[in-house]
Amino acid sequence: MKPGQNSQKEELLNHRTRKCFHKVYLEYTQEDDFLFDFNAHLLMYRSYYLQKNWADIESRYHGFIHHIKNHKKCSEIHREAGTNFLKMVNQLYQLQITENRLSDQVKKLEEKIENEPRLAMKPWLLKQIAELY
Repeated sequence: MKPGQNSQKEELLNHRTRKCFHKVYLEYTQEDDFLFDFNAHLLMYRSYYLQKNWADIESRYHGFIHHIKNHKKCSEIHREAGTNFLKMVNQLYQLQITENRLSDQVKKLEEKIENEPRLAMKPWLLKQIAELY
């Protein structure tokens, strides 16, 4: 199966995940609760990666970065940590879909993650890198 194509079972799972996310998000989010909003979006993006939902990773990447950059209550630390997280997941995704990836490409990304001072969910990213070796 090509990247971006999902089986019927995966499509159903992705649909249910989005539906559950939106229900919880709408039910518990208040306008002033930026941290809940921030973490919910990071977890959703992480779930796309874990489900190998490449279509949603690609389609929601720029929208989420735009959301973080323009949110009035987002601190500079959260803005940078969230944006860096999305960039790293995007790079992981690119390595994941590359058939002939080289171990030095994986090592380079691992070093980039380890050396990034402001990065949300760093342990999770390092775990995903370890699974690429």
